[in-house]
Amino acid sequence: MPIIQIGSVAAVVIFLAAAAFTVVRPLTYHVNDAPWDAAVVAPDGRSLVLTFTGTSPDLTASEHCWQGFEPVAADAGDHVEVTLQRMQSFSARAYFTSTNCPTVGVTRTARVELATPLDGRAVLDASLRRDRPIFDGAHAAELTEPGATLTSEVTKPLTRGGVTLTRTYTLPDPPGSSLEVLQSPDRAAPTRGATSTPVEVHGEPAQLVEDRGTTSVEWEEQDQWIRISVTGDSLSQDELLSIAEGVRVP
Repeated sequence: MPIIQIGSVAAVVIFLAAAAFTVVRPLTYHVNDAPWDAAVVAPDGRSLVLTFTGTSPDLTASEHCWQGFEPVAADAGDHVEVTLQRMQSFSARAYFTSTNCPTVGVTRTARVELATPLDGRAVLDASLRRDRPIFDGAHAAELTEPGATLTSEVTKPLTRGGVTLTRTYTLPDPPGSSLEVLQSPDRAAPTRGATSTPVEVHGEPAQLVEDRGTTSVEWEEQDQWIRISVTGDSLSQDELLSIAEGVRVP
């Protein structure tokens, strides 16, 4: 008569139960810390939106190539330290799936709340022990177009210092349309083949630029270059100029 090893059977049952559980709810864990590039601080100084390079946000934790990113802020008195924790997951489905993950990352953002207002203090990337450039959201260009909804804020450090801020808005009309508002201390160099037409914004010289299906209006205001852009023909040039007239820099 065969002898049943109770302990072995129990171990198998536990393993199968755990594997079944991770199919439904993958286990996530902190694997290391990721660097981040720059950030924009909210006008009230109580939160930061970090920009970094990571995996596609469309992946879910049950997929093999998924990585999650969780920012953590620590108040250090004269500065703030922000750690961007990189998370990975384990699921039975991903474990038994052979997938080659993309080697090229995508631009991502993550918001972190601060214990006290930033108030001009330096912000340190704790993974690199290095100060990162911060855009002051209190001086970000404001889009006054009725019904426009802010959907993303992306920052990018400049080689000579400083940082650019690109905000993306969705517009109510036409449905599904969107535009970008870029703000930078440096003017972006025009690409080859772009055409430029002199116009005015707020009574000052500006340029209407056509470049590979993207129409932009750019001008200088308060030592900042402002550029609003729309791709495709969802807005006419006159409509884009009208929106530009409603942009204000605090």
